[in-house]
Amino acid sequence: HTEAQQQKRHIEDALGRWLPQEVSSFDPKEGITEPSFVSETLGLQGRMDFLQLDYKVLIEQKSGKGRFPYDGFVHPQQTDDHYVQLLLYMLLIRYDRRDRYEANGGELHAFLLYSKYSQGLLALGMAPEKIFEAIKVRNGIAWTEMRLAADGEWRMLDRLTPERLNEKGVDDRLWRSYQRPQIAAVLDTVHRASELEKAYFFRFLTFISNEHVLAKLGNKTKENSGFASTWQNSADEKRHAGNIYDRLTLVSPDGSTAGRITEVKLRFSDDTDNDLCNFRTGDIVILYPYRDGEEPDARRTMVVRCSIKDITADGHIILTLRAPQSDARIFTREDGGRLWAIEHDFMEASFAPLYRGMLAFLKAPKERRDLLLLQREPETDSTRTLKGSYGSFDGLSLRVKQARDFFLIIGPPGTGKTSYGLLNTLTEELAEEGTSVLLMSYTNRAVDEICSKLAEADIDFVRIGSELTCAPEYRKHLINALTDSVANVAELGRKIADTRVFVGTTTAI
Repeated sequence: HTEAQQQKRHIEDALGRWLPQEVSSFDPKEGITEPSFVSETLGLQGRMDFLQLDYKVLIEQKSGKGRFPYDGFVHPQQTDDHYVQLLLYMLLIRYDRRDRYEANGGELHAFLLYSKYSQGLLALGMAPEKIFEAIKVRNGIAWTEMRLAADGEWRMLDRLTPERLNEKGVDDRLWRSYQRPQIAAVLDTVHRASELEKAYFFRFLTFISNEHVLAKLGNKTKENSGFASTWQNSADEKRHAGNIYDRLTLVSPDGSTAGRITEVKLRFSDDTDNDLCNFRTGDIVILYPYRDGEEPDARRTMVVRCSIKDITADGHIILTLRAPQSDARIFTREDGGRLWAIEHDFMEASFAPLYRGMLAFLKAPKERRDLLLLQREPETDSTRTLKGSYGSFDGLSLRVKQARDFFLIIGPPGTGKTSYGLLNTLTEELAEEGTSVLLMSYTNRAVDEICSKLAEADIDFVRIGSELTCAPEYRKHLINALTDSVANVAELGRKIADTRVFVGTTTAI
C-alpha cells in the first residue's frame, strides 16, 4: 500500500507539476485513459495509457524500474522495450491518424512516466532505426505464429538452447543470473521429457497454435470469423453475420454527467433488427464513434474496450468500461451527428494460460503424467468408507470417495449428474474435517447451475469470476462482494480461508 500511494503521488506530481512545464498545451481534462487503436497498415493494435484528445500528448506509464543504474529512483533512464512500445504508439498516430497529426503541424509530445521515480517523466522523440527493428520483429512474430500452427514445427524447442537464443551475445549479470536460468528451466523441462510426453506436448501445442491463428484470421469454412474481420469485412457483411451493432445513439453519459464514468448506455435505432446479432451479456467488445452517413470502421478512430452489462428489452445496451474515465468528455464532445458501433473484441492474453498449461503438464510429477498418458491405471483405496448416507446413491458415492485419481460420471442431461452425483460427492468431501473443494465447469451457465444446487443445499461458497458473467442471485458470493463486507485485507483473507467451496469456470480459475 505504501508503494502504491507513493507512486500515486509521483503520477500526480508529473501531471500537475512537471508536464505543464514541458507542454503548455497539456490539459488533463482533455485526455482519455487506455484508448485503443487498430492499425491494418502497420499490423498492430495498441492500448495507450493516456492520450490527449487532440492527439498532441501521449503518455505511457510504467510502475517498474527503468534501466540500471537506478539513481536512487529520482531520474530514470528508459529501457529499450519501453521505448520501443512508445515509439510504436507514436507510429500509430503518425500513420493511422495522419490527418490529425498534420493538422497539428507534427506536434506530438510523447513521454514515458516511471511512477516509481520521484521525477519519472521522460520526454522522448522518434528513433527510425529502432522502429524499423521493431516492425521487423513484429513481422517475425507473425511469421512464427503462422509457422507454429503447422505440424511438427513446435519440435524446434528440442533444438533450442539459451545460447542460441542469445543472438547479441550478452554476458552481463542480468543474463547469467536471471535470464539464462529462466530460459534454461523451460527448455530443460522439454528436453528431459520422454518421447511419448513430447509427442503429446507438441501435438497439443500445434492444436492451440491453430486455434490461436483462427481466432485472429478466421476460418475459411465460417464467414466473418476471426478478429481480422474487424477490418477485412464490410459493415454489411458484419450486419449479415450478426457481428456488429451500429447506428447506436448515446443515452448516457451526457453533457450534465459529472464525475467518474464507469458505464455507457446506448439506444438501438428503430430500423435495426438486433435479434440477429450474436452478442450476449458478459461479452468483451469494442465501442467507437462514426459520423452519420459514413460506414462504421474501427480503423478510423480510437476505440474503447468494454464488456456488455445488459441488453434490455426496451432497446438499450449498457456497457461497462474496462478503463473508467475521469469525466464524460470523451463521449459527449462533438456529439452532433455522431453515431456509435459495437463489435466483438479479442484478448490475445486468453491463449497464454493454454500454452502455460502444456508446460505445466511436463512439469507435473511423473505419476501424474503417466496417468494422463494412460501409462498406469487409476488407483483406488478400498479402505475408505462413507461418513454420510445418500440412499440409493450410496454405492456411487462410495466408489467416488475411493477413487484416488479421478472418477467420471457420464450421462445425458437430466439424469442427476449435478443434483445427485456432484452434490453427494461434495457433501461427503465436506464431511472430512479441514477439506476444501474447487468446482469447475466450462461455461458460466453451468457454473450458475452448480451455484443454484449449492444455494438449495445451504452450502456457502465463493464464486470466482466477473459480475457480468454471473447470474444476479449469486453475485453476493463473488470476491468483489466479499471485499465490500470486510474492513481490511486481513479480514478478507480470513473469510476466504474459512470458505470451503469455490466455484468458477476453467477460464476464470
